[in-house]
Amino acid sequence: MKQTKQQLQQFSALITDLLKLTKFMSVLLDKESDALQKRAPEALGKLVEEKKQIAKTLNLKTHQLDHFLVSCGLKNGKEGMMTWLQALPASHPIQSDWSKLEVLTRACAKQNEINGTSVRVMQQHTKRSLDILRGRHQSDTFYGADGYSKRENHSNSILTV
Repeated sequence: MKQTKQQLQQFSALITDLLKLTKFMSVLLDKESDALQKRAPEALGKLVEEKKQIAKTLNLKTHQLDHFLVSCGLKNGKEGMMTWLQALPASHPIQSDWSKLEVLTRACAKQNEINGTSVRVMQQHTKRSLDILRGRHQSDTFYGADGYSKRENHSNSILTV
């Protein structure tokens, strides 16, 4: 496959944009991790909104990249990317940017998973604390006919909040 100069420029710009956005997402995920450790809800709220915007922009750029690959007669997604990249010399700067993007994307996914786990653990602790205040105990659950666990509807509240 022979790429035109214009195609190379367009492709390079898309990869560069994705790399910049992914670097920014990485910074946000690190800040989110810090805010989770410090239990700073206001900071978390702002970070969540920023993450949503960056994720939205990343999705848009990814869609543009897929559209570009299809317009070049390739399949969209990873298969089209690999075909495009294989046509370039290994020393081409796009190859390096793509490698950085892959590494950074994996790191972001891992940090996002860690942050999500932290949030789930905090939610469980909060739920347990509220259950204690409501006078509920872990053994107050049972399995319904549908196979899901359910809580008894009675309350022995220690405290009303």
